[in-house]
Amino acid sequence: MSDIKIYKNKKHQTFETFGASGAWWAQVVGKLDIADDIAKLLYSKKDGIGLNVYRYNLGAGTMKNGESPYWVWERATEKVKNDKYAVEIMQKCVDAGADEITVFVNSPPVELTVNGKGRRKRPLAKNIKPSNYKAFADYCLDSCEYLLDKGLPVKYLSPVNEPVWIWNDDKQEGRHYMPRDVQKLFGFDYATDN
Repeated sequence: MSDIKIYKNKKHQTFETFGASGAWWAQVVGKLDIADDIAKLLYSKKDGIGLNVYRYNLGAGTMKNGESPYWVWERATEKVKNDKYAVEIMQKCVDAGADEITVFVNSPPVELTVNGKGRRKRPLAKNIKPSNYKAFADYCLDSCEYLLDKGLPVKYLSPVNEPVWIWNDDKQEGRHYMPRDVQKLFGFDYATDN
């Protein structure tokens, strides 16, 4: 095995952002007595590793629709207004030093999906009807506005997460999108718009 050498005075590259996703742990850690300590260890520039971006998993609501538990129970999600502990740990991370939040979505809300679930078992199967695209956009924007109203620094929204992954198991929410589907979701006509 080779030795790793660190040259503190030699600059190779610069990161504008460095962060972590709150998916799968935030709703559990947010209710623990050590939540403040964990937030500081992650986001404090003085007492931690100094991350500056927090990625928030905007849930589809699978916790409430009887789809929980997934194979890994922590992966069922609440919608943002019911996601008390995940929002609390996000606030603690902001208080500790996170200055940017990216909201990302694994699945549209269950009431907008084809099968009423946060994933499909068939590989590459679509799980949102085009007639629900506007309602999905409204859900994303309303959720971001809710977080902004709480004083959280939401800077980016990623409504499509890992689109080419084949979401066909019971491990978590997920939605497959072909490039053409993403264009349509974002309001571009594939045949005429560039």
